[in-house]
Amino acid sequence: MATPRDNPSELSGRQSAELIRDLLDTKHPQSYMLFSLDQHNRGHQSYRKELFHNRVIDLPLCDEKYSPRLVDLLCFCHNISSFLLESSSNTAVLHCSDGRNQIAYGTCALIAYHGIFQQVDHIVRYYESRRCAHPFLTLSQKRYIQYLCDLSCGIIEKPHFNELILKTINLSPVPLFNRERNGCRPFVDVFNQDHKKIFSTYQEPNKLRVFCATDGVCLIPLNIPFNGDLTIHVSHAPVGLSLQAHDGGIRICELTINSNFCTLNHSELSYSRYELDGIDQTEKYPPSFRLTLDTISSKKISTNDQENILKQLDNTLKKPQCLFKDEVEFQHTMDEYEKRFKISIGTISIVKIDVVFLCYNNKI
Repeated sequence: MATPRDNPSELSGRQSAELIRDLLDTKHPQSYMLFSLDQHNRGHQSYRKELFHNRVIDLPLCDEKYSPRLVDLLCFCHNISSFLLESSSNTAVLHCSDGRNQIAYGTCALIAYHGIFQQVDHIVRYYESRRCAHPFLTLSQKRYIQYLCDLSCGIIEKPHFNELILKTINLSPVPLFNRERNGCRPFVDVFNQDHKKIFSTYQEPNKLRVFCATDGVCLIPLNIPFNGDLTIHVSHAPVGLSLQAHDGGIRICELTINSNFCTLNHSELSYSRYELDGIDQTEKYPPSFRLTLDTISSKKISTNDQENILKQLDNTLKKPQCLFKDEVEFQHTMDEYEKRFKISIGTISIVKIDVVFLCYNNKI
C-alpha cells in the first residue's frame, strides 16, 4: 500500500493513517507490523509511529533512481520472514511512497527468497496475476531477484564475501554508436554501493580508442577491487564532448552486479543485450551483443558480513510456509497458477502455519 499520512489531501488518494490503523487493529489486533520501504532521504516520516503502537520497522529498498544492494535485500527478506515465523498470527504490511514498484520489488524478492519459483519471470507473472498490476522492475533488479531464486533453490553456493578484482569489460560484437555506424569510442564509469563514482576510464575523446566493427570486441581494462555492489555505466564519447561534461556521453548500457554473483568456481559474468539496462535503440547493437565481466578473487574476506548473513540464511531461507495461511492455501495457489499458465512448479513440502502476508492489505 502507499505510505499512510496523518493528514492526506483529497488529491493524494491516500487513506489516513488513523483509518488504516483502525482497520489493522480490528482485523489483526496485536499481531501486525508495518514495514516501511521508503528511502530515508525522502524526508520526515509521513505519519507518527506511535499511531500504530510503534509497530513500525524501517527497511528502505532502492527506488527507480538507484539499483539494489544485496545486503539490504537479504536483510529485508530475513527481517520480514523472521517476524512472520515468530507466530502463526503475525501479519506483515508493506508500504512505500507510491505503493507500487518498491512494494513489487520487495514482494518478488521475498517470494524468491523462499524458493517458491526458480525463475524471476515466473515470480513476476505470479505477482501480476495476484496484484493485477505490472511491476516496472529494472533488469538489474530482476538479476538480484534471480540470485535469490538460485540461492534458495541450491543452484549456487551461499554468499562467499570474497573481495574480487574486476579485470576487464568486454563488449562483443562492437556496438555501433559513432556517426558512421561502424564502431564506438567507449568509456566506463563505476559507482560503489553508496552511489558514488569511484572510477572512470574517461579521457578527452581524441585520446580514447575508437573500436571498429572489424575489431570484433571492445576490451576495456579496469583492475578495480570490490566487495559488494557495483553499478557500471558504459558510454560512447562523441566528438566534442569535454572532460568536464563527460556525463553527457551516449549511454551504451548499464548494470549493477554484486561480488557474490561470481562463484569461487566461475569468475566470469556475461549478459546479453536483453539483460542490460539503458539499452534503447536496438539497431545500434549486433544481434549477438554481450557484455562480459572478467574477475579474479583477491582472497580478502569480510568475515563480519559473512557470519551475520549466513546465520540469517540458516534461520529464515526457504521457509515458504510463512507466506501462506497453511499448506492447503499454498497448494491451492500453486495449482491455480500451474493451471492458468501451464507451468510446472514442482512439489514443495511446507509446515502448516496460519500466517498471512499482507501486501496492499491483501494476501500474496
